[in-house]
Amino acid sequence: MADKAQIQINFNRAKQQANELESLAKSLENLSGSELENLLEELSNCWKGDNATRYRQKGAALQAEISKTAKSIRNTANGIRSIAQNTYEAEMNAVRIAEERAAAVAHITQVADAVFESLGITSNTGSSGGGHSSGGGGRDAFGGGGGGSRF
Repeated sequence: MADKAQIQINFNRAKQQANELESLAKSLENLSGSELENLLEELSNCWKGDNATRYRQKGAALQAEISKTAKSIRNTANGIRSIAQNTYEAEMNAVRIAEERAAAVAHITQVADAVFESLGITSNTGSSGGGHSSGGGGRDAFGGGGGGSRF
């Protein structure tokens, strides 16, 4: 599982990529809007006849196609943002749950150590690990004789 810093880096990277797509969509909209419109208007002023009309129609179709592409790119950028946000929230929630579980395990270990200590049983749940064993000749956790039994 990624740590919080890596999750944040990935989230920021996805948002940056979405912003780059958004910028591309704006550039295409500008191209299909005023820039292409002005070019086609100038052409219409200089060129007359059937071929000029057909060329103007093709230009208008191109304008529509560029606008459609820009809209699709913008939708993709919005999709990336949405997925990035959902992924960020899910991953941060997973980290929070893992941290809570680790804290709960640490607390349970402390409680278990205290219980075993109160029963006179040596606990090995700390850093040395390995279960519990009774000391010397006392009773073990199951009420039986000591002698170092482990469970």
